[in-house]
Order: sequence, then structure tokens, then C-alpha cells
Amino acid sequence: MKRIQNVICLILFTCFVFCETNAQVLLKTDFNAAVTEGSIEHLISEINDGASIRLGWEMDFDGDQKPDLTHWVDAEFLSVLNGHVFNQIRPIYQQIPKRDIPQIIIHNLNTQ
Repeated sequence: MKRIQNVICLILFTCFVFCETNAQVLLKTDFNAAVTEGSIEHLISEINDGASIRLGWEMDFDGDQKPDLTHWVDAEFLSVLNGHVFNQIRPIYQQIPKRDIPQIIIHNLNTQ
């Protein structure tokens, strides 16, 4: 459960959100959770209009404020509560990136 909460936090605070039909950025934040493009209001409006939402989050392993790894997922279950957007994602398998190769090792452990 803790991992799911961490993933949700990453999604909310370091995510890019795209509307697939127009491929427009609806909301983009930086690693400090500051909105750099779009707005939460526009995102909520598109969700309420039934837009297909795709979101991603970036990870900065070396702390240089530049993304080292990006994950993408189609939003399937969205909730809007008090001006905040929440998304549930399907269970994923643990991945361990090896940046030097590059390679990603996928473990059989399901992180439900």
C-alpha cells in the first residue's frame, strides 16, 4: 500500500498529463511541484468532458533536477476531489533500471 501511495504522490507532484486526441499538455509540474505548463483547472475540465488522459512521471536519481527515467500510463480510473486529481493505476511489476547499459530488469514480484 505504501508503494501505491508513493506512486500516486509522484504522479501528482511530478507528472505530465496529456490528452491523447489533441496531444496537448494539460498539466506539467517540475520536481518541486510547481506548475510549469497548463493548469489543474484545465485538466479537471478535460476530465469532466470525457477526454482520454495519459500521464507520466519522472524520476531524478542524481538530484540534478533533470529526469533520469520517465514512466507513462493511460489513466483508467480518475477521481476529482476538492480541486485535486487522483488516478489509480493497474498493479505493476518492480523494475530496476541500469542506466549505464541501459537496461531495465523486471522482477516477478507484483507490487500490488
